[in-house]
Amino acid sequence: MPNSFAWSALVAALALLLVYPTLPAKDAYILCSPPGNRSIHTVDAYNTILECIFVQNSRIIATGSLDEVQREWHSSSKTFPFRVNVAVKHLPPHSVVIPGLSDSHAHILEYGKNAQLPLEEAGSANETVALVRQYILSRKDLYNDRSKIILGGGWDHASWPSGGFPTAADLDADPVIRGRSVVLQSKDCHALWLSTAALDHCGDPAALPHFIEGGVILRDQAGYPTGVLLDNAQGYIKLPEPTEVELQERFYAAVKDALSYGLTSIHDAGLDPISLDFFERSVDCLSA
Repeated sequence: MPNSFAWSALVAALALLLVYPTLPAKDAYILCSPPGNRSIHTVDAYNTILECIFVQNSRIIATGSLDEVQREWHSSSKTFPFRVNVAVKHLPPHSVVIPGLSDSHAHILEYGKNAQLPLEEAGSANETVALVRQYILSRKDLYNDRSKIILGGGWDHASWPSGGFPTAADLDADPVIRGRSVVLQSKDCHALWLSTAALDHCGDPAALPHFIEGGVILRDQAGYPTGVLLDNAQGYIKLPEPTEVELQERFYAAVKDALSYGLTSIHDAGLDPISLDFFERSVDCLSA
């Protein structure tokens, strides 16, 4: 009986081999430079520019010519009696592969917060307001809850035709935005643009100081805040601490953008206690 089972297993294996002489490799591929070129750069001082790399389970296993990495693949493949083929992909013409980049000065969670409502493309205050309006309408959780604070960033008044700072009145003029707390960080992070409702988070606007060391609260001719806080004056707005879910959303938004540009490590240049605690918790979760 054991011999009969062994023969049956062998016959089945041979039948599969005849039907499927090769099998595709899972989670593995070879990435090569465009034909006739070497455009994959490394940090190896003795082999700085390569033709191909062999990737398995998201890790670079081998480097070299196509023949070299294919030999490495076949020697590491333990799939007898089947021959397993690995896909060979080529870079588009004029493309290169470089080692992961590192950003030495960034604000990860701050970037992620602003990335949820990016305003860099707006060419005027009115265009910025339109983007805020569209964002609110696209998010049912925000549209249906007028108490939620709308956060975004990237506006740059210096690039607008008017060249002047926007005002809370610009935001309040839109019926979808009116009455909502909107806090928009400038592109250079030196200014906050607030709606009238957001100004209430600074306390009584009329009671805000006229002199602030290292900062300015822009005011109209009557002396009332217009809705823009510069530099240290930004500290006067008191917003609720972000929830764990909000911190995770900001973190993953930043990571997604970073990876899309080839950034694989970031040095955060301005950690506050909330950010530091979040990063420590995240490390603990990964280590658990």
